[in-house]
Amino acid sequence: MNYLTLLQNMNGEQYLTHLQENLQARHLLDENRNLTLENCTEQDFLDCFF
Repeated sequence: MNYLTLLQNMNGEQYLTHLQENLQARHLLDENRNLTLENCTEQDFLDCFF
């Protein structure tokens, strides 16, 4: 799937929901839904910031 096309068709709320679901699926959110990099891989880290 082309993520650029997907993101262009989303409003702000849909984008935030998508981002939260993606981070949660990758186990990068703690129990309070805060970003945690404790168990992330180098690739996960780079994806978050680039």
